[in-house]
Amino acid sequence: MVARKTTAQDVGQAGEDLAIKHLLQTGYQILDRNFRVRLGELDIVALKQGQVVLVEVKTRTGPNFGLPEEAINKKKLVKIQQVGQIWTDQHPQFPKSLRIDLVAILGNKIKHYKNIGDFS
Repeated sequence: MVARKTTAQDVGQAGEDLAIKHLLQTGYQILDRNFRVRLGELDIVALKQGQVVLVEVKTRTGPNFGLPEEAINKKKLVKIQQVGQIWTDQHPQFPKSLRIDLVAILGNKIKHYKNIGDFS
C-alpha cells in the first residue's frame, strides 16, 4: 500500500479542524464553515458574546514557508470584511457586530489573535 502524499488542502482542513476544537473549548459557537461566494471564502464563522467572529485559519506544518501569521495582509483582511458583510446580509438573525480573528497553527501549536481587522 502506497502512502498518500499530504496536500496543502489536507493541511488546511486539519488546521481548520484544530481551530474549531480550540474555538469550541474557549466558548465560541460555530455558525458556519467554508462559506464561499464569488468574492472569496470565510474559513469559520463563529459567535462569541453577541458578536459574529470571522475566523481566518492559517496552518503550517513547519517554519520552512514562514509563520502562519505572515500570510495575512491588508488585501486579505479587506476581502474577509467584504465576504463577512455578505454573510451577515444572508443571515439577518445574527448580530451585525463583526470582528476578524486569526487562528495560526504551526505544527501542533495554536495561537489565537483576536480582533485583527478594522470594521470602521
